[in-house]
Amino acid sequence: MTAYVTTDEATAEGIAVADADRLESLILRASSIIDQLTGRWFDPRALQYRLDGSGTTKLRFNVPIIEIDWLKHDDTEIDSSYYFAHNRHLQGLTSPDDRRTPWIELVESVLEDLYGSSYFYKGRLNYEVKGTFGYTEWDGHLDTVLPYDTQTVNFHIGDVVTGALSGATGIIASDTDAGTTGVLTLEDVDGHFADNETITDEHVPAGSAKANISTHWRGVTPAGIKAATIYLVRRHEAKIGNPLFDAVYLKGKDAGRDIEMSYRIVGDPILDELLLPFMGPAYAGIV
Repeated sequence: MTAYVTTDEATAEGIAVADADRLESLILRASSIIDQLTGRWFDPRALQYRLDGSGTTKLRFNVPIIEIDWLKHDDTEIDSSYYFAHNRHLQGLTSPDDRRTPWIELVESVLEDLYGSSYFYKGRLNYEVKGTFGYTEWDGHLDTVLPYDTQTVNFHIGDVVTGALSGATGIIASDTDAGTTGVLTLEDVDGHFADNETITDEHVPAGSAKANISTHWRGVTPAGIKAATIYLVRRHEAKIGNPLFDAVYLKGKDAGRDIEMSYRIVGDPILDELLLPFMGPAYAGIV
């Protein structure tokens, strides 16, 4: 179960709950309610899905894609060069923002090599995908910037640097070296470097250090979700009630209420305002 804010973040927002375990429980409860209200989650999760073949060039998802590890058709893995995953996490975390309409699309130039056709074969659960999924925000980090520490041998401009665990690579364009620490500026980056993995270049002896980054490409919980979590913790602490149950009650009350609620999540205008930006259409295919 995921907590979208820490106890320290909640305390900093003025929530005074003396019992730390109780505060953590309230945060977890609030985070769970947000998942259920929005139909999404807001942290990176490694998952595996089976999908129905669409009979088109696209496989649509109902969860945002962060990274695809592999895609299989009838247990045969498809080369990653044959498809493109539409999600901003795989496009520099900038634009376009495909989190509301994520999909995998076949690359037209290789379709004949793959199938002798121009579409994903239509079928029931005939595709399987493994990857990292979730509705997260970019944390501002660029893949072309690679901080490091614990340097034992200096890096060399123009060399390819490789991550020992991630397998990520990039060409060293510049090196701001401060002794055992520094920052590499990279070009033609392929993959995502992992925090604290050993990175080396091509020289003998090889330039060597440890990457000093977080798993930035996975993103962070959106600020609006954090605010909604804090608000729900306050609501629970004040014993106002569970908005999830309120939403079910209000939507089922009468026909007029159904119409009124069509653009609202719950009967709480503050929570509606915080969560509405994160609501979106769901797409069939994932089970």
